[in-house]
Amino acid sequence: MVIKYSYRDLSRHKCHFFLAFCSVFTVVLSSLVISSIISKGPVIFLKMADMHNGEIDAFVTPAKYHNVAPSENAQNQFINYT
Repeated sequence: MVIKYSYRDLSRHKCHFFLAFCSVFTVVLSSLVISSIISKGPVIFLKMADMHNGEIDAFVTPAKYHNVAPSENAQNQFINYT
């Protein structure tokens, strides 16, 4: 009985059914896409970072040489830690 009534209502109001179907389909599809992006987000950002610098965590470059006063720490004069 319910199926017969539903089919009759569907045949009468095709536009309403199509709008309801499209809205539910859009909500489900967008929630699946957002869920996938959130779950894969860290991997995506890691891959984007690796494209520019490779698998490097830090860059150690020499600093400009300058005369260091004896009171300063002479151990850090050749490495730029920034």
